[in-house]
Amino acid sequence: MGYRFAGWSCFQRTIPEKLAEANCVIVVWTEHSVDSIWVRAEANRALSRGILVPVWLRDADIPMPFDIIHAEDFRGWDGDKNSDIFKRLLLAVARHTEPSLLIERANQERSRQQQLLKEEAEEKIRLEQQQLAEAQQIEKLRLQREAEETARREQEEREQLLAQQRLEAERLQREQAAREAEETEKQRQAELLQRQQEAAARKAQLKATVQAGLRPGRGVTLAGAGILVAGVLVWQWPWLSGLLADNTSSAATTVAAVSQVAEPVAEVTPAEPEEPAEQEPPKPDKFALTLTTVPADARIKLPDIVPRYSEGMLLEPGKYRVQVTADGYEMAEVVVDLTESDQDKTIALKKQERLSFEPVMVSIPGGTFAMGCVEGRDDVAGGCDDDEKPAHEVTVSDFQLAATEVTVAQYLACVAANKCPEPEWREKGSKYNIKTGTDDHYKKLGDALTNPDHPIVGVSWENATAFANWLKEVTGKPYRLPTEAEWEYAARAGSRTAY
Repeated sequence: MGYRFAGWSCFQRTIPEKLAEANCVIVVWTEHSVDSIWVRAEANRALSRGILVPVWLRDADIPMPFDIIHAEDFRGWDGDKNSDIFKRLLLAVARHTEPSLLIERANQERSRQQQLLKEEAEEKIRLEQQQLAEAQQIEKLRLQREAEETARREQEEREQLLAQQRLEAERLQREQAAREAEETEKQRQAELLQRQQEAAARKAQLKATVQAGLRPGRGVTLAGAGILVAGVLVWQWPWLSGLLADNTSSAATTVAAVSQVAEPVAEVTPAEPEEPAEQEPPKPDKFALTLTTVPADARIKLPDIVPRYSEGMLLEPGKYRVQVTADGYEMAEVVVDLTESDQDKTIALKKQERLSFEPVMVSIPGGTFAMGCVEGRDDVAGGCDDDEKPAHEVTVSDFQLAATEVTVAQYLACVAANKCPEPEWREKGSKYNIKTGTDDHYKKLGDALTNPDHPIVGVSWENATAFANWLKEVTGKPYRLPTEAEWEYAARAGSRTAY
């Protein structure tokens, strides 16, 4: 370029400045220049400005993407300035250096810059509108969740109040029943006592009558008394037989003779035995649990006990935690009280409210599988790495997994919210940037790279973690990345074939 540079720092600074000032840059491709990163960098700078004039001087493979640009072939040139090849070179240079062409090129560059600014402004407005809409949707969802939470708390308070009232009513009923039973028992005891007193009075009266009949000069009366009591002396009052044995033989004979012809009197009724006190019936050892869900195909789980739920299952008295899940619905967790009676309960799930950038989740039931690589079986897939051996059983709990990979639209929503880094193909200053970068690694993907519904590429594990944390923050749901075991368990889908 005809400049002398004082030292390396001057060279580094001056070359870009002169390239920026130049109206035309001629790059000569030889077997040496094609391998120079500096020549390639300068040629790329000139190509981006549209002022590159390439010359092919010796046999060499012109590097990409410069091989698609016409290069003047000087390989057979003998130094004649009047040759056609040299004139074509001068004409190519003139097209870049004539004022009219320079003005036209400047206007084109200015139009291009204005178009870029316009596109950037439109993109900025679109992103701001999208952020505003998403913020409004998030706020709406937050208010809805708060209202639902308030309604849920009020419903729980009402249910607790009704339960307390029901328990209080049952307590009052039990107390009333206990009082009535106590009154009944008192009345029965009083009647029993009265009958005992009446029997004692009759016994005393009979004893007095017999004693009166045994006195001298009262033989006829005694005989009469014997008529009254002869039929019951031996059965009810054996003490009377001893009393009669102490009297004269004539009296005893008189009583015996009269008793043989006398009509027997009615027997005295014995005292009734006491009735046992009434007791409350024993409580059952187990109570039945019946649950109805909306939707009907929801899954029911009792996480604190081993047996799986079945309709009408019998459980020991106590309180049990119940979890209900279904695809497209939010999980519900309730506590069922089986301390007093059977329970028949209906649990209605609430449909999931998804934001535009939220993934569709699929429920994966937990289970046990053989994780890792199996020699022989997995050789068809390239063999086993050391960190995949040996295969071993792993048990995973129930979890949910996104139905698809994270899409371009979903990840860029996180970028727009300033919560996720740009993907590699949009990073400013990155050589992989599809607009300004020199590496076409991502450019080769074409429209598939930026299609909103296609999987996002060019992100790291840290980027993916940031995305999951952002989802958790804006939705209040427990989003996270799946573990290695969960991912392999879901990918295998119960199969035991080569992985």
